[in-house]
Amino acid sequence: MRSLLLLLASAAGLAPLRRLPVVPRAQVLPSVRPAPLTVSHAVPAPLAAAYASAGTQKVLELAAIASFGAYLRGTLDPKAMTVLLLSVLVPSVTLVSLSSLTLGSGLGGVLGSGFCLLGAQVATGFLVSRALIKVEPGDARRAKLRRTAGVEIGTMAPEASVFAFTREFCGAALVALNGFADLPTKLHHLLVLPYHMLLRGDAAGRAAARKRRAEAMTCAVDEDAWACWMRRAKNGLSFLNDPFNLAVLGGLVLAALGRPTSTLGFAGKGVEALSATLTPILFLIIGLKFKISGAAPALCASLLLCRHGLLALGTSVFLGRCLPNAAPAARLAAVLYSQSATSIIAYGQIAKTSDANLEAGYEPDLAFQIVALSFPLAIVLNTFASLLSATYVDNLARFGAAYLAAGLGLYAANKGSIDRL
Repeated sequence: MRSLLLLLASAAGLAPLRRLPVVPRAQVLPSVRPAPLTVSHAVPAPLAAAYASAGTQKVLELAAIASFGAYLRGTLDPKAMTVLLLSVLVPSVTLVSLSSLTLGSGLGGVLGSGFCLLGAQVATGFLVSRALIKVEPGDARRAKLRRTAGVEIGTMAPEASVFAFTREFCGAALVALNGFADLPTKLHHLLVLPYHMLLRGDAAGRAAARKRRAEAMTCAVDEDAWACWMRRAKNGLSFLNDPFNLAVLGGLVLAALGRPTSTLGFAGKGVEALSATLTPILFLIIGLKFKISGAAPALCASLLLCRHGLLALGTSVFLGRCLPNAAPAARLAAVLYSQSATSIIAYGQIAKTSDANLEAGYEPDLAFQIVALSFPLAIVLNTFASLLSATYVDNLARFGAAYLAAGLGLYAANKGSIDRL
């Protein structure tokens, strides 16, 4: 056939047909994802494992975010970022946390341990603040610092600083138990802490708060009865103007209905997406605002080290009395839970109280610096505990004594500058 075609083409005076070059078919290569950064093979295996652990990677991740914040100083407004944190992100976390609360049967011991740890946290905050912040009679400034440190040191935020370690090194089941044990802490921070702060506030703050409440609920002599009742109703509902209060109320309603935010469709997903950004935005603000110089960081570090030391001593007693024969994973989960960072929600309560009542007697800047230092310290301690595992748990009392000695030593070395705060 090919010869016949060539003959006909020649007879017609056409150029002979030539075979066209064969174009190879394009091949689709499989996509190859780049491998994550790893350390050199020359590094000893224990150090390489420590670098690759979830705790170390979390520390480096948060340090990178904080460094971005430090780089953006002068570009981003830290006050505006703080308003975003307290008015949007903290209420989102509050709504998600409260809406997911459930009560289960057979978990009374877990709930009881949560109440015990909450009491230990509050007592530790009271003791540490009184021991390290000396107040002379009539010194309102120092009294405000002590009061703020006592409240903030006595709080904890396991969701942001512990649960990732528990999931990685202890298992998902123990994360759920830790979440249930965290129920008393959530209720304390969200519902009890505002009244606790008012009771611990100075006498002028308490008197001013009582006076405002009385004026808000009392009818004036020349005021119409209907206008008085309308004003009372408006004052009664004014607490809903605060996003945090609205989140607390909404979370409790959803919890009572058994409807966590995950069941609310796109609205619930939006709230959960906002709540997931709390920790990155917090560390961005830390980079914007936190300063290493001065006496305040030394005071915060001393307070936190003493806090961790006392809680480690108490937790070692708890393990010996209540969990002597528990599985190693359960004992490690209890230790990690006790090493939580302080609560950003408590800082929000302090900031809100100070904004609404200048006589309240609290110092939001000190509370923020405690939170800013607490998160990286808690992550470092939990990384250390996770890597040492049973060795750390079995020697927890010794580690607690070491933390306490380090905190007291740091305080003694900086006592002069701390006393001048």
